[in-house]
Amino acid sequence: MNIFFTPSSDYIRAFETADNPLGIEGSILSRLEFNKKTHLKIATFDSGIGGYLIAAALHQVARHAAEEYGFIIEIAHIGDTKNLPYGMKTGESVVNLTLPAVKRAFLDGADKFFIACNTASVEVERIRAETEKIFPGRAKDIVSVTELSRFRLFRLCDKILNNREGDINILLLATPRTVSSRLYPSFLAAYHGTLYAVAEKTEFNDGFGERLEIPLLNNARINIIQVAPREWVNNIENGASETEAGLQIVKDLTCLSALSEKSERFDIICYFCTHYPFLHSFVDTYLTFEEKLSENAAYVMQAVEAAEYLTDNLPECLKRRAFETLSPQAYPLSAPNIYLTGDRAETVTALITKRFPDLESFPLVRKIML
Repeated sequence: MNIFFTPSSDYIRAFETADNPLGIEGSILSRLEFNKKTHLKIATFDSGIGGYLIAAALHQVARHAAEEYGFIIEIAHIGDTKNLPYGMKTGESVVNLTLPAVKRAFLDGADKFFIACNTASVEVERIRAETEKIFPGRAKDIVSVTELSRFRLFRLCDKILNNREGDINILLLATPRTVSSRLYPSFLAAYHGTLYAVAEKTEFNDGFGERLEIPLLNNARINIIQVAPREWVNNIENGASETEAGLQIVKDLTCLSALSEKSERFDIICYFCTHYPFLHSFVDTYLTFEEKLSENAAYVMQAVEAAEYLTDNLPECLKRRAFETLSPQAYPLSAPNIYLTGDRAETVTALITKRFPDLESFPLVRKIML
């Protein structure tokens, strides 16, 4: 897979001479600051800071590539904190909010654009189609976290089916938009050549949930319970206390009693919102206490899938510079910088300090106009 791109001279001239190139608001000063000597430039995008987990995971791969091969990868995260959360917005609104970030990233030299927002990933084909109109040939450079994580889900289900008989039970935690789309149940049903059926639905004060069943051979099923909490993203982005966040999780996950059978244990737990891994300890504690985890339960976290994707594509990168020599010390890798559309720099700084205490250098946090 070719993951390199050199902007055409027309794009460069448009960017350097226009006050408002390709409909992007704001001045030329609001650009992403990629180093021109970087070999591979990646932008990650989310409705807020959750997608920074994707950027941080990619950064670990980047450090390895620099130390082992002298191949320099630079990563910048764009967080649309002005318009978060995306989870309850319409598909058209999500596309219209994501496209300016795509334009900004590609104009500023990004080779790859990772849609870390699951809600935006639901609309990835529409986003790619609109991108192709502006940047012909660049739609292939948009990577969707839903596409990466669905293959992980397929592999986990196959592994379970090969090792034992019986049902597979999946807990899928996602934003309202992702759950309503039934994207993952559709993928799984199509993969197994069958259809899903909706068995149960429930609503609670701060969200909703549903149970879907996919029939398999030998009378087995894949049982998927989807839960869409409405306040988890807001709690993370607004710096809610651990007590407040924990109480909200307990309150929301009580819906599982109405959607799952008492004897059921979850084999796979999916965080299909990039914010939710921040709350992993609370979710894991609740499910353990309620005896809802199988003995070898697996968690799907999309940052891991993104890192594996980049690792798989590094050989293609390295072929391009097999005869070059470069010392990675010449371009020290700092943490991925963060560009925000809203006035949340102080909150984001506090969150990054708390959640990423081992960062060797703190990321630049600045406001950007899209």
